[in-house]
Amino acid sequence: MTSTPQPGTIGVIHIVRQARPGDQERAFNFLISFGGEENGALYIGEASGVEDLRHLLKKLGISSEAIDAACRTLAVKTRHLIPDVSLSRNRLGRLGL
Repeated sequence: MTSTPQPGTIGVIHIVRQARPGDQERAFNFLISFGGEENGALYIGEASGVEDLRHLLKKLGISSEAIDAACRTLAVKTRHLIPDVSLSRNRLGRLGL
């Protein structure tokens, strides 16, 4: 039996950079949520360092270009938004959400 693809909810990925004082290998944590333009409504998770952030965004189906742009922005700013993201229940379920 094959599963029918479920339509996704369109929203915005919110990423907030938090400093990790004393950790030179992973200087930042990133909090990721999904929701509307102003603030995230669904907590997706936390990434420890840039590589972990890249991995989580890739699992969410974010394009390489959008991931690169997010990482560049978060190198100099504490917040970044990725608009027009479609997340389905199936994808969130595979992430344990």
